[in-house]
Amino acid sequence: MSLNQEHRPVQTGDVYLIGNLAMPCLYKIGHTQRGVEARIAELSRSTSVPTPFYLILALRTYQPRIVEMQVHSRLSAYRANRAREFFEFPDDRDAAIAFLTQVVDSGVYEPVTRRPQVAIDPEPEEILSDEERARRTREMREEGRRQISLMRASLDAGDA
Repeated sequence: MSLNQEHRPVQTGDVYLIGNLAMPCLYKIGHTQRGVEARIAELSRSTSVPTPFYLILALRTYQPRIVEMQVHSRLSAYRANRAREFFEFPDDRDAAIAFLTQVVDSGVYEPVTRRPQVAIDPEPEEILSDEERARRTREMREEGRRQISLMRASLDAGDA
């Protein structure tokens, strides 16, 4: 029987590393007992996040909260904000290496399965110049105004 199983109730869950194309070089390290996909969906629903999060790596373990705390502590030099679970790394590969190294070296990680979940690389987001972004914004606003005008005309004509 493992140390974690002897002294604590067994809680399996996942520690995960996720990214977001709107936040390059920032990665969230967290844990969940509900399932990684459900957690990513929950985080991605927030109106303060412009694009959905994507999974880089998840490891199933016993005592995921304790593993997460150890990893956060061991990666504190990379933490973007002490009050948040975001860490700064140059890219997905470096983030995954740092995450895996710290999980395994944490001293509390016990794999539930031998194979970690690894996600497929997300589609790269199109990089736009400031001019192109401004042009697209103008077009979207113009289209919105056009739709509003059509709706008003329809209401005025009694079609709706």
